[in-house]
Amino acid sequence: MSASLPESATAPATLVRPVDPDSTFAVRLCSSAEDLMEAHKIRCVVFHEEQGFPLETEIDEYDPLSAHFIAIATSKSTGQSRTVGTIRWVPYPFPPTDPTFQSGTADPTLPIGPVRDESTVQAQFAKNLKTTTTSKGLDEEKEGVKQIVTAPTLLPGGKLTRLAVSKEARGLRIGELLVRESEKWVLQAVRGGSSNGGKQTQGLRSSKLVVSSQMPVIKFYTRLSYVPVGEVYDEEGAPHQRLEKTVVF
Repeated sequence: MSASLPESATAPATLVRPVDPDSTFAVRLCSSAEDLMEAHKIRCVVFHEEQGFPLETEIDEYDPLSAHFIAIATSKSTGQSRTVGTIRWVPYPFPPTDPTFQSGTADPTLPIGPVRDESTVQAQFAKNLKTTTTSKGLDEEKEGVKQIVTAPTLLPGGKLTRLAVSKEARGLRIGELLVRESEKWVLQAVRGGSSNGGKQTQGLRSSKLVVSSQMPVIKFYTRLSYVPVGEVYDEEGAPHQRLEKTVVF
């Protein structure tokens, strides 16, 4: 491992030590090797060890293009901090991916992609801005749902994926904090890409946020203003539901 990790990544005991409910919580974009490794570790524990999804599918071709966030809990009594959750946003509609990508071949020291500064990650969302004046663009997703993108009034958005909270931190609304804070970042990144000005940005301007949710947590997303769309479908052997949220600027 090329980078030293904080205690929460090296000591297995931290995975079972309860989180002090009096802690302060913050969400930040992963812009270091340590943060990316923390996000990856939580994903593996929650999705593979707890839920049984194949480890070889945990990393996909969208990881190097996505914005990864982690939630940090800092104890008021001890001042110690630990990572307790993660979330991934993929630029939407999906950008082109590396055609040579193969699951399981990622760099083990940076399994979910290279270290990028915030401006580089923002640029991945901003350059997704549609500049045509027709409504011909189609975005295809693996669940088989297609969305017509009307440009320039409909700005690009993001797809919420890989939301995971450590078992010892559940019940503290960490998931809600991760969604709300990372949503703000995605929407700001998208709006930052709309710098054309003039007539091209007049009228209704909106962004679409989407999620492919496991069925047991549908209510979690509806409480955050996501709306179910279409039929239930199978994804990696588990039933899922697509939900959407349109944000008007």
